[in-house]
Formats: sequence, C-alpha cells, structure tokens
Amino acid sequence: MTRLGAWLRAPRLAPLQWGIALAVVLVLAASRAPYLLLHGRFWAEEGSIYFAHSARSGGADALGFVYTNARYYNLFPNVATWLASGVSLERAPLVTAWMSFGVVALIAWIALAWPSDLLPNVGAKLAAALLLVVGTLAEPEVWLNTLHVQVYLAIAALLLLFVRVHDLGRPRFVAGLGILVVAGLTGLYAAAFAPLFIVRALLDRTRRRFAWALAVVVPALVQVVVVLTREDTKHVESVKATNPGLEEAARTILVWHLSAFAFGADLVKDLNKNARAGSGFTWVAIVLGAVVLVAFLVLLCRGLPNVQVPLLLAGALVIIEILIQLGSFGEAGGRYAVLPIAILTLLVVHGAATARPGVLQFGALALCGLVLLVGLWQFWTRQSARLRCIDCPEWDQQVERWRHDHDLPLVIWPYEGEVRGGWQIRLP
Repeated sequence: MTRLGAWLRAPRLAPLQWGIALAVVLVLAASRAPYLLLHGRFWAEEGSIYFAHSARSGGADALGFVYTNARYYNLFPNVATWLASGVSLERAPLVTAWMSFGVVALIAWIALAWPSDLLPNVGAKLAAALLLVVGTLAEPEVWLNTLHVQVYLAIAALLLLFVRVHDLGRPRFVAGLGILVVAGLTGLYAAAFAPLFIVRALLDRTRRRFAWALAVVVPALVQVVVVLTREDTKHVESVKATNPGLEEAARTILVWHLSAFAFGADLVKDLNKNARAGSGFTWVAIVLGAVVLVAFLVLLCRGLPNVQVPLLLAGALVIIEILIQLGSFGEAGGRYAVLPIAILTLLVVHGAATARPGVLQFGALALCGLVLLVGLWQFWTRQSARLRCIDCPEWDQQVERWRHDHDLPLVIWPYEGEVRGGWQIRLP
C-alpha cells in the first residue's frame, strides 16, 4: 500500500489538513461567482417578499413571517433579511449572499472534520466535501441565496444523521443541535428527515442521539402546524393539484434526478428536448442509462459492509422524492433535483470508500470521477446570467436613484423576466 493510499484510508484528517482542504473548497466555491460576494444580490422572493417585509416591519416580528405562497416556515431567509434590513441599503444584499456562503462552508466543514459512519475515511471526506460543492448538484438557481438555502441545510442535516455523536466534544454536539433546529425550521426538506433521526435514535439508544432526534422532530411538528393552519394558499393548491401523475413523476426521477446526477443537467436537458421532439432513440437511451445506473446502485448497496447507511440513504431519497412530487410544479428539475442528486452522490462516495476492492468499488470510484468532471465542466459556465451581473442594473445606482424618488422599484435577480415586469422590491 502506498503512502498516499494509506493516508486516504486513515479515519480522519488532522485539523491543519481539514483546514487546508476546507480553504481550497471555499476558494473554488467563491470563484464561481465572485460578483455575488463582492456586491451582493437579492434573488426573487428573497428580495421582493422577505427583505421587503423585514424592511417594512422594522422589528424582530419579521422573524415569524410566513410567506403565503410557500405555506411553510422559512427561518433562515427571515433571519438573514432581518439582519440585512439593519444595515445600509447599499450593503443589504451582501448580508444574504455571505450568510448563504456560510451554509456552503458549513456542509464542507461537517464532511471534512466530523466523525461519520457515512464518510469513514479521509478519501470519502475529501470527495464528499468537493462533490457537494462543485458536483452535478451545483444548480445556479440555489447558489448563494437564502431563499433556497434550505436545500444545503437539508444536506447538512443528512450529514449529521450519520455523525458518530459519541465521538464529539460538547461544543460540536451543541453546535449539531443548533444546526438541526435551524435546518428543521428552514423549509420542509430537513424536517422531513425526522423519521430517519427517530430510527437512528432507536437503533443507538443513546442520550445524544435522542437529543438530536428531538432537535429535528420538534421543528418538524412546527412545520406541520404551519402547513395545516395556513388558509390563504388556495391558488397554490389549485396549481399543484394539476401536477402530472405517475408517468410524469417517473420521467422526472429518471431524467432530472438519476440521469442528471451522472451526466449533468445541461446534457440531460438537451436529450430530453430531443426526446420530446419525437426522438424515440433518445428517450430509450435516457431510460436505459437510468436503469443501468439504478442496477449498479442496488448492487453497490448490497455489497456495503454497513447496511444501515444505504438503508437510511434510501429512506431519505424516498422521503424527498415524495415531498418533491407533492410540492413541485410540473417536472421537478432545477432546484428540486439538488437534494436527490446530493443523496445519490453521498451513496456513491460511501460505496467507493467502503465497498470491497473489485468491480463495485472501481465502478463507484469511476462514477465519482464522472460526477466531478461533469460538475466542474458546468460549475462556472452553466446559466452564467444567474451567477454574474450580465446586462443587469447595478444595485448601488438603483439605490441612489431610489433615494431621490421612493416610488421607483429596485430591480433584482433573476432578470430574465420570469414574472411579469421582472422581479422588484418596493420599499416605503
């Protein structure tokens, strides 16, 4: 065994090592869209709804805001936009962008530095930290905005599900509690993992595991109460009631989740367009590729030494797919594909680290390499208008004009005209 191979199979990284690895990952993340970290950005409802509400309310009561069309409680954008409303308007978008970047740093830190049954050695930790940031899950729509940071918080919760809590010091154990509470109160994804945390607690039967389960279950109950007591979402319900049935759900899972995990969203989008245009061969190729991938993943799961890990990941995938199909509009690609792809990524990374040497381990390693190459290929170039200020109005200039005429709206991202008149913030 070579010295490098022995190091990659070591159970943990030294503090200096994971610190250097974390810095490298964060430099890569920052390089994707430096404009966002230098100038800031408000994205869609993050600005037009959450920040506008915080700016108007002017108090801590903004933290309890529930956006009507979302129907669930979204703590993180409430806190971020409340903090943003407390600084100058010119710097307000920087607050939300940097807080979102902090969540990306959080998942990389947990993957690299926390003891885990999911990521049991150095190789797995490095691969997970890298692929969770620059892999095929790196959807531009969810990048560095608090509106969709719930996706990355759900990934953090999933990583914590497999952390060996008895190996944690008290500060990290308490930090884990806080992360789980915030994740559970930020959207529905992390809250939906509550059954998995209960199962893990029942299997381990330790105080710490039960405490972490409670940190997810209580926010999940809060989300259930919010969802059941909202009476002002008839429009949203009527739209979602028109969602396609099992055939469209199967297409979504095969095309946008499984195939996009391995080959990237851009290629899959082109193939799907050809298939819808009448190319039967293209559709057969997509389905065949997805079936082969599923078969490999099943074989990989059967060859893993720790049966709990693949079973819990499979449970997480089923829960998220059900939630996505019930809550999405039409085909669930884009931001809806991020979490399923993250789960598949973690499964393959775990397989590459723990499967017995042979065909399965080689296949898992090859799949990790493919995901990395495809992810890097589209990381800086995919939907560049959503990552950089291309033909967009400068925020500082808008604020200066607004200070002379408060009737003027502040135009925010995305600029592609997804809503009539574009996305805007109107402030008093």
